[in-house]
Parts: sequence; structure tokens; C-alpha cells
Amino acid sequence: MVRNGFISVLVVVGIVAGCATGPMAALPKHAPVDRAELDRNVDAVLAYVSGSSGAAPDGLLAPAPRDKSDKVDEHDPMTAAECMREHCAEVAALKSQGVLGEDNRGYLELRNTDLFATPADKNAVQKAMAVENDCRKTLYRGIARAGEEKGLTLTRVERAFAARRLAKATSGAVVQAPSNDDEYALFQESALGKQLGAAVKPGEWITLP
Repeated sequence: MVRNGFISVLVVVGIVAGCATGPMAALPKHAPVDRAELDRNVDAVLAYVSGSSGAAPDGLLAPAPRDKSDKVDEHDPMTAAECMREHCAEVAALKSQGVLGEDNRGYLELRNTDLFATPADKNAVQKAMAVENDCRKTLYRGIARAGEEKGLTLTRVERAFAARRLAKATSGAVVQAPSNDDEYALFQESALGKQLGAAVKPGEWITLP
């Protein structure tokens, strides 16, 4: 009886092992997201956030469909994008004044603090920066989670947004050059990188001419 029971266990184990190496294990993985696809989707999000596009972004970076009756999750990336869209004009104005800069991780940083007339002015800008950065972090995390099976990580999403903002930056903008070797190499090959030349070092803060 013991021997028969042992054989039965082996049969069950064999069946389970067969399932693990059968059709389920052979399911194809999601194709990884390449740089061009990621950039296109980041551009779509930035266009929506800036108000230059009224259509909510779809494709890779779109959140999962949500019924109108569903409770809005404060951690939902689309909610974060709408928050950024709402505050876009305020953030753009502060960036144009040179008191907020775009770092190489996709977030705002306080710059040129000598431009503040009073401590209250500085506090107001810091508050606006904190709200924007919180929204960005939520957006990036949501995108990374949604695209995890396609090879997206939080760091990769952050760098992609930083790179696209840098590429779109205009004269007078305060920006930080990439620190990552691969990102810096891509920056040097870009139109802006060629314009600025090799004098701009990795991680350096600059005001665009």
C-alpha cells in the first residue's frame, strides 16, 4: 500500500511538472518597449499635460479603463496627469522665471533662490514644486507598473520624461544634463546637445541660451 501510494504521488508530481512545461509555460512574453515607442508615448502624455492636446493619451502609457461609476484612485496615473494639466500654467510661469529647473530624473528642483524677494515667495514656489513632483511620481510609478511586463521600470520612465522635457526645452529654461552614460551619449547626439557642445558635462545645470 505504501509503495502504491508513493507511485501515485510520483504520477501527480509528473502531471504538475508536465503542466509547468506545457502550453502555459510556452505563452509568448510581451514584446519589450523600445526607446522610440517610449518617447512617442511620453510625448503624448506631455502634450496632454501641457494642454496642446485635448485627447487623453492612449497606448502604452494609458491607464487601465475605468468605468465612470468607479471611485477614482488617487494613485491612478491618469489622475496624476490631470493634476499636472491643471497646474501646468503655474509651473510653466515659475520655470520661465528661472526659479524652477528640470532635473535629469524627471522632477522639478528649486534653482536661483537669490531671485526670491521674500521667504514667503520661496515657500510658495516650494509648495507648488512639491505638488507637481508628487503628481509626477504617481504618474511615473503607474506607467512603470502598467508596463512592467514590457520591461519598463520606474528609473527608465523617469529618465524618458526627463529626456523628452530636455529635448523640448526653450531658451531661458534651467535644465540639468543627463548623468547616466547612455542618456548623456544620446543627449550629445541630439540637436540641443550638438548646439551646446562638449562643454556641458554630465549632471551639469545650465540655462539654455
